[in-house]
Amino acid sequence: MVSAPALAAPAGLPLRRLPTTRRRSPATPRASCAAAAASAASPVHSCPVTPRPAAAGVADRRLAFRLEYATIVWNVLEGAFAVTAGLLAGSVSLVAFGLDSSVEVFASAVVVWELRGADRRGERRALRAIGSAYILVAVYVLIQAVNALRLAEPPESSPVGMVFLGATVFVMFGLGLAKLRVGRRLDSPTVIADGRFSLVDGSLAAAVFVGLALVALFGWWWADAALAIVISMLAFYEGLKGLLRNDAGPH
Repeated sequence: MVSAPALAAPAGLPLRRLPTTRRRSPATPRASCAAAAASAASPVHSCPVTPRPAAAGVADRRLAFRLEYATIVWNVLEGAFAVTAGLLAGSVSLVAFGLDSSVEVFASAVVVWELRGADRRGERRALRAIGSAYILVAVYVLIQAVNALRLAEPPESSPVGMVFLGATVFVMFGLGLAKLRVGRRLDSPTVIADGRFSLVDGSLAAAVFVGLALVALFGWWWADAALAIVISMLAFYEGLKGLLRNDAGPH
């Protein structure tokens, strides 16, 4: 600190210096809040409260439940609509996609079950039941697809089914990406796996959409049955995973 300059004084009088004051650095909000909290005279203070990580975890769990419920509702509509439109148009791939979506409803219910902290032994039984359902769907779709190829029966075009499949692509990809983000924040392998499964569902919807478009535009009747066989193979693979899984992991 530089001292103040001395003032000139008349002869015979001692010199006096001006009093110097120290500048205090302004108190930071954190320091003032700490001082206020430590002071017994001010038990109530208006310091900003940092949200706890536990509150963020609760919000993420609620969001995960909402995403799973939305997936269940959409898959119920998706399965009923796809099976109905497929039967009316004679499209094996559209029927196969609807049956696959119907099984996915129970798979998403298992995720909700685990998020609620249910008994893991019961969850393993549910996963095995889902695996068996997938295998039954795979066998049924494979038989129908092979029969369609043998008879060379071209399916009719289904514009309504194509519109619904296009909407399913956007919905499933949106739900899948949201589940991946929430699952990583929750560090939940089950939610992450279900998010990837939603992305697979959106990819299957896009594949069936392309197959129906090929039938409608170029008359490639075999494309519908070929896509049905691909769906049956994927369903069989998911069924084996559910049957052979020993732990209570995701579907």
